[in-house]
Amino acid sequence: KRKILFSMLSVIKDSRDQIELLVKSAKKYFLIDHEIDFVLFTDDPSIQIDGVRLIEVSCERDRLVTYYLYQKLLSLNRVDLSMYDYVFVHDVDLVYVNPVIGENLLTDELLILEHYSHELINRSVAGWTDVIIFPDEDLEHTMGCLFGGPSHIVRDFIDFATKRSEEHTSELQSH
Repeated sequence: KRKILFSMLSVIKDSRDQIELLVKSAKKYFLIDHEIDFVLFTDDPSIQIDGVRLIEVSCERDRLVTYYLYQKLLSLNRVDLSMYDYVFVHDVDLVYVNPVIGENLLTDELLILEHYSHELINRSVAGWTDVIIFPDEDLEHTMGCLFGGPSHIVRDFIDFATKRSEEHTSELQSH
């Protein structure tokens, strides 16, 4: 069994129902043969979901561009990543509809799945997310974005994002 961090970022009043749907679907389908810790980074402390640790983050609304560019990664600085074998970061508009097994995600590389991937077949669902079919594996996911991988690679990605965020913030402040 691998220890996995399943993180989500919800700021500026994302729907609690949407977050609960993601968590419920993940508990049913996401790497269920492994030990999963669910963490929600949010600026809304009223969101309480069973089995999910809440970590409050502030959203600096006057610098939303910088916030959205980096916050999904920078929020992970508030967690001890050395406790985890793998770290995955989810958009809250992602819903799992079929099992996701280790062979799909547990690689030695950084994995990034966007809303629209040219290698996958997409169709709209309810106007707010996608159903993505992996033709070779008979898997179907309703997805927002997802990225992650081995914790040491995600840590390197966070370090890179921290540096870029500082540079971007400096550029914004100088204008």
